[in-house]
Amino acid sequence: MNYEDFAILYRIRSKSRPFEEVLHKRRIPYNILEGGGFYDLDEIRACTAYFKFLLGIESREDMALILRKFLRFNDKKAKAATKFYERKRDFTFSQLLDENETKRLEDLRNFLKDKREEGFSYRSPISLLEELFQYTDYYKILEDPDSTALLQEKENIEEFLGVLQDFEKGSIQEVLTQVSLMQELGTQQREWNGVKLMTVHSAKGLEFPVVFLVGMVEGAFPLLKSQARKEELEEERRLCYVAITRALDRLYITYPKRRFGYYQEPSRFIYEMYLK
Repeated sequence: MNYEDFAILYRIRSKSRPFEEVLHKRRIPYNILEGGGFYDLDEIRACTAYFKFLLGIESREDMALILRKFLRFNDKKAKAATKFYERKRDFTFSQLLDENETKRLEDLRNFLKDKREEGFSYRSPISLLEELFQYTDYYKILEDPDSTALLQEKENIEEFLGVLQDFEKGSIQEVLTQVSLMQELGTQQREWNGVKLMTVHSAKGLEFPVVFLVGMVEGAFPLLKSQARKEELEEERRLCYVAITRALDRLYITYPKRRFGYYQEPSRFIYEMYLK
């Protein structure tokens, strides 16, 4: 069999991260159908943009990312607000930002300035990032129980925080070096004739001799809002059916027993398959 005969399917993008890293280490070519890998997700790039800002590595794109993710500005507002930093003086947003948004922008600028000036060499990367999350109420934003998109974003952030635990005694420069390396290696190793990594949504209409359906735990698959209707659960069940029917010859279903030290409940869909 060839590498292209194998596919790794997952419900949410955060589940691709460990497989990307293992494939890198094993020098196994792969292709991600959605385009970029885990470290190319906007929320992960926003986190690394914050680290770069602390190190004095600034760019208009990175600042716009920070504003879009942590202040939830739309593209137009984020693009215009970057001038607030570039001009080093007050900027009038009367036609674009309301009073509350302007205040939040000013507060964030002062926060970033203070963090850079007070020094951070003694701080772990994860503590610096969590401080930003708390200051911008990012955690509260991600707790919206009625948004599937935010549920996925929260999963991605939690996965990245898990990665940062390995840098508890490291520096943000080391984190940036590792992320940059993963992005560069990923670009080099992504080949169409390699192992396919994709979400279940992207797998519709495709078939592979061997399929690995990974991350099959409650909270990830099914991925449900707190007030999910019966129809939404049925849609998740249909997605699971799509996933398992992508396999022509062999299907492997996996889930972690523990994640970040916490027990993981296997997906209800596994029990519904009556597997022995």
